[in-house]
Amino acid sequence: VIVMGHKYADHDCVASSVAVARVAKTLGKQVNIVVNIHDFNLKAIFNSLRNNKDYTDLFIDREYAQELMRANTLLVVCDVNNVKLFEVPEIYEAASTVVIIDHHRKTVDHINKAVIFYHEPNASSASEMVTELIEYIDVDVKVPQVCAEALMSGITLDTKNFVMKTGVRTFEAAAYLRSLGADTVKVKQLFSNSMKTQKDKSEVMKNAAMYENCAVGVVDFESDDVRIVASQAADELLNISG
Repeated sequence: VIVMGHKYADHDCVASSVAVARVAKTLGKQVNIVVNIHDFNLKAIFNSLRNNKDYTDLFIDREYAQELMRANTLLVVCDVNNVKLFEVPEIYEAASTVVIIDHHRKTVDHINKAVIFYHEPNASSASEMVTELIEYIDVDVKVPQVCAEALMSGITLDTKNFVMKTGVRTFEAAAYLRSLGADTVKVKQLFSNSMKTQKDKSEVMKNAAMYENCAVGVVDFESDDVRIVASQAADELLNISG
């Protein structure tokens, strides 16, 4: 089994992939997750998972993933349904059996060769969907605390701290993860910023100006975690009236 998410992976993408891999391992299958392990923005969650021996050799790069592809390989894609956004589209093209688990609305270019297209646009996140699968699947899946915390971080991210797209099932999934030992303090630490990131984010907001009902923040600096800076600054600006 190969598990894959979208390009520029986030906590939800990684967590749901890890949980799917956990199910596959429980069923006795060889499984790996293809992801950009050098993505600076995922440093905290990767470090957290690597502290658990079950995840030491789980993550692989695109080259090794392509070497592992066989005629009977099952590809499970999490948190995306548009092939243009897949981490490695070539793996999808080579796979004969594909399963999709996603909560985003179907795009015009959504894939159409999946044997199972588990699509739930009312779900908050792929992490919520996979948590439900683990809870109700017909085998006893042992979920380590670190995996439960990753799933909780995925839900936290996509709901903006349980504010957006949060339904009854979201809280039920969170309660289940809490019962598995997910520590909310450790989950929050997965999103902690460095002092430099915080200052860069503040710089974007300080330089924001209104243009046609949009706030535009222009800055002149280089940053390894520019995606975090930009997205968090945008979130903060959305909290401002008008």
